[in-house]
Amino acid sequence: MAVITIKIKNLDRLKRAIDMYPEISGRHVANAINKSIGDIRQETIPITPRKTGNLRSSYDRGGTKFATPKDLVGTFGPNLNVAPYALFVHDKHPLGGRYKNPTTKGTLPRFLEEGALRATRRVNERFVEALNNITNDLAK
Repeated sequence: MAVITIKIKNLDRLKRAIDMYPEISGRHVANAINKSIGDIRQETIPITPRKTGNLRSSYDRGGTKFATPKDLVGTFGPNLNVAPYALFVHDKHPLGGRYKNPTTKGTLPRFLEEGALRATRRVNERFVEALNNITNDLAK
C-alpha cells in the first residue's frame, strides 16, 4: 500500500523534547499523531471511491492504528483484509487511465495521497500545539 509522508515542521525540536522528557512529551506527541490521523481521515473518507462501502469502512475495521505515549507511531489506511482491492484502486489507478472516473461522484484516484495533502496544514498545527504544550508543561 502507499506510504505517504507529511513533513512536520520543527520535528528536530520535538525529537529533542521526546529524548529529554519522554514522559511529558510522549503524551502530547501521541495526542498530536492521533488528532492528525483524525484530520487525514476527515479529508480522505469523502474522496475514497465507494461502490459497496467496504473500502471506506475498512479504515475503521483494522486499517487505522493509533499512537500511545510509549509507541509514537500511528497509521491510517484501508484494511487490506477487508478491502483487498484497495491496492488496485489506489496504486494501480492511473490518472487519466481506464479507471479515471471513480464510481461515486466526488471521489478521487490516489485518494490517500490527496487526503493527506489536504490535511497537511492541520497536521502541522497539531504538532506546533504539541510542542507548545510540552513547553508549557515543562514551565510548570
